[in-house]
Amino acid sequence: MTNTIIRKGLRILAALTVAGAVSGCDMLPFEAFQTPEVLAVTPSSITPNALQSTIYVSVQCDLKWKVELSEVDWAKIENLVIGSDNTGSFNITLSPNMEKESRELTITVKAGKGFASSRITQQGIDKFFNPGSVSLTGTNKAKVQFKAPCDWNAGVVSGNDWLSMEVGSGHAGDTYLTCYAKDPNENVGSREGMIKVKFGSIMLELPVVQAQTDVILSDNTPAEVDWKGGEFTVYTKTNVQYDIQCSADWVRHTATKALNEALESFTVDPNESTSSRTATITFKGGDATYSVSLTQSGKDPFLSVTTPGFYGVKSIDYVLGQNGWNQAGRKASLNGNLDLRLMNRANLSVISVSGIQTNAQEGASVAVGVVLQTGNDETLHTTYNCTVIGQSEELLWLKAQPSTCFIVKK
Repeated sequence: MTNTIIRKGLRILAALTVAGAVSGCDMLPFEAFQTPEVLAVTPSSITPNALQSTIYVSVQCDLKWKVELSEVDWAKIENLVIGSDNTGSFNITLSPNMEKESRELTITVKAGKGFASSRITQQGIDKFFNPGSVSLTGTNKAKVQFKAPCDWNAGVVSGNDWLSMEVGSGHAGDTYLTCYAKDPNENVGSREGMIKVKFGSIMLELPVVQAQTDVILSDNTPAEVDWKGGEFTVYTKTNVQYDIQCSADWVRHTATKALNEALESFTVDPNESTSSRTATITFKGGDATYSVSLTQSGKDPFLSVTTPGFYGVKSIDYVLGQNGWNQAGRKASLNGNLDLRLMNRANLSVISVSGIQTNAQEGASVAVGVVLQTGNDETLHTTYNCTVIGQSEELLWLKAQPSTCFIVKK
């Protein structure tokens, strides 16, 4: 009868112990000195991913047992259940591991003089999502591959004005997202955006950087230089170092004023030919090129004439030709032939020119009055608005229109 009371008391004590357990059952005094014949701890996973929140652990034992976790602040024991045969289970609840490195904890189940341990390693975020950042070039698409622990979706949260997504959602397992820039980056320097990828309640950031596109910009239109040559400049804006190439040896690069915003100077030789000529100046840096077309006018053929006189007329005015004033000479002047010598005064009484300033500079405007007088009669009285097109120490060249020209001796 005494043994029956003891057995009943033990059952009551065991029942009370199970009902109040958090991490296991308190052992009876005599069990503390026993070694369990069966003691097995089986976690559902020993390498959970960074976002896995629960591990199920089953325990097989023939003695009363309790469980302990190593001291960590990112895991705890929940839902502990122990049956009358001392088998049981519990859950380990994990917080997300947002670090790149993995982290560990140890489960220890103790029963009598025996114990069994199991090490749990929670992987870092890089194990399934590790692009680091995305680099874009031009408008080419970038594909980011990763292993998703669950369904996911993504969106642009910074850089919406230039950054867009083509594939922004998917399912668990091997998957990918794609993004692209809406336009090339012609800024001086790269630009940055941000994509956020959502896994359940967890949001991960994916930085996106678009490199600068090699570019050489300029507001210069095709350049023109007159036959005398001289200097001209090209203003550039660029994000690369560049080389300059001239397609003609009569154009030479002479100076660079700055690095990213440059004022490039060039020297052009005189063009002694009566024909215009062209050249191309090419700026090349990285993948970028920029070209400037240069046209230099030919030397005016009238500047080759050195005999002072009135050298042509347009419309119905008379021309002073080799045989005096006549209309036949007008036709010769209109076809561009300036090889006239108009100083034969055999049939003239007086030809006078007024209003010429012999110290006028090239490009200046001069009004020239012409009076032809035969005897007492004025047969021609005309004023021409001329431009000074050349000068030497002794002569001044003026031109009113393509075939109306003067050479004046200073």
